Amino acid sequence: MRKPRRKAHQDVNGQQSSSPFCFSCSPTRESLTYAQAQQMVDVEIEGRLHRISIFEPLRIVSEDELTAQDITECNKNAFCCVCLDDECHNSNAILFCDMCNLAVHQECYGVPYIPEGQWLCRCCLQSPSKPVSCVLCPNQGGAFKQTTDGRWAHVVCAIWVPEVCFANTVFLEPIEGVDNIPPARWKLTCYLCKQKGHGASIQCNKVNCYAAFHVTCAQRAGLFMKVEPLRETGLNGTTYTVRKTAYCEAHCPPGAQQKEPIKEHVEGVNDQDRIIKNKDEKSKKRKSGKKCYESISAKNSIEPVHRRAPVTLMTVIQIPLCR
Repeated sequence: MRKPRRKAHQDVNGQQSSSPFCFSCSPTRESLTYAQAQQMVDVEIEGRLHRISIFEPLRIVSEDELTAQDITECNKNAFCCVCLDDECHNSNAILFCDMCNLAVHQECYGVPYIPEGQWLCRCCLQSPSKPVSCVLCPNQGGAFKQTTDGRWAHVVCAIWVPEVCFANTVFLEPIEGVDNIPPARWKLTCYLCKQKGHGASIQCNKVNCYAAFHVTCAQRAGLFMKVEPLRETGLNGTTYTVRKTAYCEAHCPPGAQQKEPIKEHVEGVNDQDRIIKNKDEKSKKRKSGKKCYESISAKNSIEPVHRRAPVTLMTVIQIPLCR
């Protein structure tokens, strides 16, 4: 774990001292009377001798306070790549990878104890020379963990995709359940990046809204995503579950504050929107006189269903499991 250098304290002569204790200039033995000398105590700290009065209040700085000070200085202007939050506590500090400088919370990445010395993320530890890609989304970079079959996935993707879970909930690895994802989820089209068949998307929690988006695309676009712990008490005792809620841009709850989208992601989406819009205009000119469902397709992020029978049918991909 990368730790910042502690600010050295200065003595009265302007020189820096590595000691965390601040002392005034110690009086010389010749300037003390016998009664005053009986009230002084010699304390040696880091090879230096200090004379302290037994009546002078002395503040003791513990190791926990020094560690907390290091964490505070280290976490300044840093945010977690999983939850995009910069808040941290002594029990949930932000760790930095010594190779790629990845910043993650202990709880978000499954590091129950602050390691001593060098700390590397799983990508730098297990695949330092070969770049990895997420099986659940098309985006690169971020905090990865390995799946049970040797592939890689974002930790945040594994948290939000319903069929995926962690085999060990403390260390958050390995990721399992990728094979349990239904084919319908793989076929969803992300309305943010406009890609279909690249990863598994989730859908808006609004009733009758089928807008789909990749987890990392929604995170970078600043969509409303919230994880709430739930406590349920029944006949079998108390159970603790988690409720995950995500909304598209059109159905963000009133009063909810959306995060600012990442500039690069917004520019990429706008460029893709221009290309798709031009293609739609050309296709509309070619399909003059025929009914088309471009508006419905754009809203639901599902390709329009063409008529193959006398009766007009339109199917909407729905996932029966909980979103």
